[in-house]
Amino acid sequence: MAEAAENGWNGLTMQSESELLQSAQKTDKTARTFVREEKKRLRAEEEKELSPYMETTKEERAFLRAIRAGIAVSAATATLCTVYLIHPFTPQDIVNSSAQFGSVIETGVLTSGHAAVKTAKVISSATEHAASEVQKQIEASRAKKAADAALKEQMMQKTLDLYNGDSAALANGKDAANPEKVEEENTNQGPVIYEKNPETGEMEVADIPDTLHYIENDYNVLLTTSIGPMLYMNQADSHWGDYKIGGMDNMSHYGCGPTTVAMIANSFSHGGVAVTPQDVAEWAWENKLYQLHGGSFHSLIPEGLAHYGMQVESVTDRSAKNVRELLDDGHILVALMGKGQFSDSGHFVVLAENAPNGGVMLADPFNFTNCEKTWDLKDILTELKTASDAGGPLWAVSQMPQQ
Repeated sequence: MAEAAENGWNGLTMQSESELLQSAQKTDKTARTFVREEKKRLRAEEEKELSPYMETTKEERAFLRAIRAGIAVSAATATLCTVYLIHPFTPQDIVNSSAQFGSVIETGVLTSGHAAVKTAKVISSATEHAASEVQKQIEASRAKKAADAALKEQMMQKTLDLYNGDSAALANGKDAANPEKVEEENTNQGPVIYEKNPETGEMEVADIPDTLHYIENDYNVLLTTSIGPMLYMNQADSHWGDYKIGGMDNMSHYGCGPTTVAMIANSFSHGGVAVTPQDVAEWAWENKLYQLHGGSFHSLIPEGLAHYGMQVESVTDRSAKNVRELLDDGHILVALMGKGQFSDSGHFVVLAENAPNGGVMLADPFNFTNCEKTWDLKDILTELKTASDAGGPLWAVSQMPQQ
């Protein structure tokens, strides 16, 4: 009996434990279900509250995708331009490659092939335009360098002629081997500089005017202007072309403003001090008339020339008739050119004098070749920069009365 009672108690105990376990499991399952449903309910309420913000996020994502697509297209164009510079190719090469690529794709999947051909044509058109612009810039740069080299060689040969070919005497600064020829052609007995004879078109030794201060440079050329001879200066001259305006911008690329002011002030002011493009650039930087990576402010022309003793006034009547009258009446003009024959953005040049054929002669601080030919005045006035300030884009410059 005792054994049976013990077994019965054990069975009851085991049954009670099993029931308790099942009850606990049911309770746990119910709790998990409740928690899961509660999370769903809270999530639904949260999404409902945040739905306006979620829509805004989608728009922002679409905008970012558009930006990424634009960056990808720009990167592809830049890559093609870089490839062209490393290994030049013609537009026909691109078309041929595109056709071969399209043919292979059409063999596999016709629809994809058509898309590839269309894409290749778009890239070909863009690359052809970019390659054409790069080629134009390369050719213009080569032509400028060739013209400058030819001029320097011509000037050096003429100088050597004065020394009867004695380059050692020239290098040592000795008197010319033919003093009578030098005295006849260069009565000033100073540095040998040249100007073009209007009758023969040849470069001849010139006298240095009293107002002009000689500055050592690569060209040694006097340009004729309506107010007298002007010593030509080039912004890429080896004597200052590597100077960094504001410590960053090379004069050779950004220095048309300082070079223009220096050309005029150095030749016509009565200040008694030589003025170089570097001098003007330093003054412009100190007086906040220069913007890094942007170039000179337009106000450099009136303020800079007035600082160096010149009279400057804005030209509001920019008709060809008025410009010709100003050039005949003791003025030269500084012109701010826009996109066209001289620049893609902005560039200063000097309208030096009226030409016999009805055009005008220029002084271009970037390209001496432009100083050797006549320009159509109407074309010049048409290309003046439309967006300008400080009285631009045209200023009349004259000498101060000498006291």
